This record gives sequence, structure tokens and C-alpha cells, in this order.
Amino acid sequence: MAMQKMAQSLALRKYRKRAEKQARSLDFSAHLEGVERVLVCLPEAAEEYARILPALAGIRKAFPRAHVTLLQSSAIPVSTEMVRGFQLVAWGAADLDRLGGPGVLFRRRLFAESFGLALDLNQEPRFFTLAVMMESGAPVRAGYAGSMRDELYTFLVRPGTQNAVQALQTLLTYLGQPESERRR
Repeated sequence: MAMQKMAQSLALRKYRKRAEKQARSLDFSAHLEGVERVLVCLPEAAEEYARILPALAGIRKAFPRAHVTLLQSSAIPVSTEMVRGFQLVAWGAADLDRLGGPGVLFRRRLFAESFGLALDLNQEPRFFTLAVMMESGAPVRAGYAGSMRDELYTFLVRPGTQNAVQALQTLLTYLGQPESERRR
């Protein structure tokens, strides 16, 4: 376990360097308008699922023409109603590499095409999801603020807000507006 933690620490350092290189100016309005593929990392904790249902509806509404992929742990059963209209990709222990991130075959399957937007709906940081978010290559990576994410994600929502899911949806709406219509 100690070796895995050390290896994860090295991987996070690599992801931080990648995030620094990717920290460039991006016209989010134009980018999000043209997003064709969206990756949504569903929570790795079953108790978090009740709060994400409105977010899924909001994502579908915000990106009606985009191909949306939901990434979900196979240990957590989801209803077919919840995933209707989305591609569901389940992952399990066999999909992990020795660091606890996505294995080579899983990465090939998931990242055959690039994503324009990646959303992390976990309230607590999870290494697998952090690794997937960074491996996705998405120029826009959004999720809840917290340890490790502050350096890796391009947009953060503070989990202490009244309704963090609504805050994330508000962020997406904000990003999708032309620059001149945004309130500072």
C-alpha cells in the first residue's frame, strides 16, 4: 500500500506538470459551444448518487448534440432511467493499473477519441477519477474543489456552497455564455 501511495504521488506530480503546460488561454464560450464529446465521472460512493440526478439532466440540456460518456464504478448499480441518453462505461478492479489509475487497455477503450470537456462529480477526490480526468486530455476539467484538484482542474466549485450541483450547473451555464454577457 505504501508503494502504491508513493507511485500515486509521482503520477500526481506528472499530472501537475501537464496541467501547467495546458494552462493557456482558451475561449470557453466558443469551445463549449462546439464540444462534441463530454466525459462525466460519476461518484465512486453510492451515497452521492441522489444529488447528481439533476446534474445529469443539466448536462444533457447544456450539451444536446454532444456525445456524453458516463464513467461509473461497476461496484455501484445504476438505474437504466438515470443513464438513458448517455453512453455508460463501467470500470472495475481489472481496469486498474498498479498505481490505482486506469490501465492501458481501459485507456485505449475510453480515450479512442478526445473529450472536449471532463466533469468530476465526486465530492471527495479519488485517485482513479483524478487520473482519468487528466488522461482524458480535455482542455476543460471541472469538478469540486479539494486537495489535489486545485492544481489539476481548470474550473472548481466549492463543495460547501448551498447546492454544489446547482453551482456546477451554473458554472457550465456561465462558461457557455458569450464573454460580453458574463457578470464579474
